[in-house]
Amino acid sequence: MKKILLFAIAAMVFSVSYAQDEFGKKTLEQRKQAIKERMELLKLDVNAVNKKLMKEAKKEAKGLTKEGWKIMAGSLSLEQQLYKVKEKRNTNSGSFPKYIIGNAIATGSSLQGAKTQTSAQARIAIAEQIGAEVGAKVDISYGNNEISDVEVTSITSTISEATQFVQQSLGRTVNEVEIYRKLANGNYQVQTVISYDGNRAKEAVLKYFEQKSSELREKLEKILNEE
Repeated sequence: MKKILLFAIAAMVFSVSYAQDEFGKKTLEQRKQAIKERMELLKLDVNAVNKKLMKEAKKEAKGLTKEGWKIMAGSLSLEQQLYKVKEKRNTNSGSFPKYIIGNAIATGSSLQGAKTQTSAQARIAIAEQIGAEVGAKVDISYGNNEISDVEVTSITSTISEATQFVQQSLGRTVNEVEIYRKLANGNYQVQTVISYDGNRAKEAVLKYFEQKSSELREKLEKILNEE
């Protein structure tokens, strides 16, 4: 099986039953656990964390290079690119991620064609990731008896709609990693990882909720700002 970036987050498919990864294993419980882990990271020594991330980046860069992956012309070294995205994934201001990370991999007959495909797919992954993160926060709030059965049903169904809205209105994203390799059949394979500001992500979801119900918006805003 061809490997993808070792640190990559699989594209999320969000529905009323929340999100799963491409193998059907990224459960809601795993996402809730990720929120807890983000909170624990805030307690760790920054230098120790960064040292660990750099070590991981070096190891992954070495492995990807052996598999034939190359950086785009004018880009940072692969090690630096991997470190930057790892650093953002571990930068948190609370239980909601400071940055939303999306990734994609595509194959095309031309390098530019494959790049275009991965850019579009990564933006879709960002929107779905936002929906999944919001959904996990809502479920935690529900589990703590902070919202009713009726409220969680209304909020959850609206999140699913909001994900589509966010996908269409997504603002500027930042390219974190972009690598490629030429396959034996002459086609090109490209992997792209992008990031999006977590606060902007929350604002986009809340904007959609405001269009539906100011009461639901206030309820969701409170949930998203809880630590």
